[in-house]
Amino acid sequence: MTKYIYLFEDLGGVSNDTLHKINMYATFIIIKKAGEVLGFAAFYCNDTKTKISYLTLIGVDRQYQNKKIGSILLKYVANFSKCVGMKFLKLEVSTKNQKAIMFYKRHGFVYTENKTKDSFFMCRNLLESESK
Repeated sequence: MTKYIYLFEDLGGVSNDTLHKINMYATFIIIKKAGEVLGFAAFYCNDTKTKISYLTLIGVDRQYQNKKIGSILLKYVANFSKCVGMKFLKLEVSTKNQKAIMFYKRHGFVYTENKTKDSFFMCRNLLESESK
């Protein structure tokens, strides 16, 4: 099966190696309206040992931000992950991206551990109800 990655103006410094890995192994979803891409998410939900799904990319076109597109994408990722047997959804976020951190907290994610001096992991238990 061929997968496609839609290239956006700014993917936040995502390397070609990462894009290749996403293309080969991730589940990639896109929200479109009248042929226009509004947002996308890429995630892995294949770790059957730890039951942890990993959200690697999520993005919403600037003109569609604050219109629930990100929430719809995140809900889909969580529901899909849960349906295939995952118990947790994990992601990495920049310490400088306060808007994203608050977004993830609103969707039930909590800090788990530092990854680097500039980023940390957040995780959500998929077996618990999403707090809003």
